[in-house]
Amino acid sequence: MGPMKALTDIEALQLREDQLRGILGAASEAILTVDETQTVVMANAAAAEVFGYTPRTLIGQPLTALMPERFRAHHAQAVAAFGAAQSPSRRMGLRGGLYGLRANGEEFPLEAGISQAHADGTRLYTVILRDLSASRRTSAALRSSEQLLAATFSVSNVGMAQLDPHTRRFVAVNAAYCRLSGHDEAALREMTADALDHPDDPPCAGIIEALLAGHPHWDVERRLVRADGTALWVQVSLGLARDEA
Repeated sequence: MGPMKALTDIEALQLREDQLRGILGAASEAILTVDETQTVVMANAAAAEVFGYTPRTLIGQPLTALMPERFRAHHAQAVAAFGAAQSPSRRMGLRGGLYGLRANGEEFPLEAGISQAHADGTRLYTVILRDLSASRRTSAALRSSEQLLAATFSVSNVGMAQLDPHTRRFVAVNAAYCRLSGHDEAALREMTADALDHPDDPPCAGIIEALLAGHPHWDVERRLVRADGTALWVQVSLGLARDEA
């Protein structure tokens, strides 16, 4: 193979532009470039999708058309201050309060990073933004689920408890479980489930080990040793819940 032919300046420029288009097209985050008049001069497919435009119609839009009206004056001042400061980049909206505006008039929360560069004497601003709508909906659904679980746990007439499967200590108990066991919540939190085992029944530890080994669920009748020493026959259902770890 002979030596590689050196690229001309025009060929090198074309190569860089092709590489840039490839990167922008493959990027999952929305990327916009605006000029000093705050007009969109470049937008990738992800940005067009986020704002509800086609890439062709998004180019030429004033940046103010992509944000709710109440943010426009403040944004113009912030960008002017950013340009005057000659800072290469900054991040926006990380603590909330920043919103975009889709073509259909729908507002959505976002966070963004902005950088500036100069080309042929013109200042250009590139914005990389992330639509937070899905994560906000997920967070709201999680809060609702947690609130529902907490309410169900606290008011249920069925005795319910959460255990650390490794130490078998009580993490949480509801009022019904306290009534069944004869212990108050503070006392139970200082105990392990083993303390309530009847000596003639299979130990609680064995059932928990089976759950950790992959058994999906346990339903078993066993005796609960109450605080006064009496034994109460109960139907026990045990299941395993996992956190991120």
